[in-house]
Amino acid sequence: MKVDLERTPQGLSRIQMDEEASSLGLESEEGIFLSAVKVVLRINRRGDDFSLIGVITTTAELECSRCLEAYPQKIETDFILHIRRTDGKVMSPSDDFDEDYVVVPRTMQRVDIGERVRQAVLLAFPVKPLCDPNCLGLCPHCGANRNEVHCQCQSEDSGEGWQVLRDLWQDRS
Repeated sequence: MKVDLERTPQGLSRIQMDEEASSLGLESEEGIFLSAVKVVLRINRRGDDFSLIGVITTTAELECSRCLEAYPQKIETDFILHIRRTDGKVMSPSDDFDEDYVVVPRTMQRVDIGERVRQAVLLAFPVKPLCDPNCLGLCPHCGANRNEVHCQCQSEDSGEGWQVLRDLWQDRS
């Protein structure tokens, strides 16, 4: 995913790019992507300064952390990148500089934003994916999906592990 700095007009402009998740190196890390990664960029150019504001959308198939069923999850996130072309010293995020601000040589005509898009997508994945906020999960005894069947397992929790706390609470009363 490359942005052509040379052909970007002065002022505000908008471009859209679509890229397959596999070409961004995403398929092997997070699973199956059901749609291409779409990036809509608003670019504000003032001379050799470029401000890119991007919105990234895609859909991936995730596994619910409660019931272990696969489900489609829309991923939507954004990012900001400021680029300055200069004849002076070139700086990158590895130079202890703001990672959203990059200084490139004036001769650079295209900037690859693919890695930035890949990282933004990875950060947008839910830590604990849920197919539904009310997902009942799996029965800890028989393993049945409680969203699909109502098992007859009885809870074996006798509550003995909590008895010490109950005794302390009663002593305070």
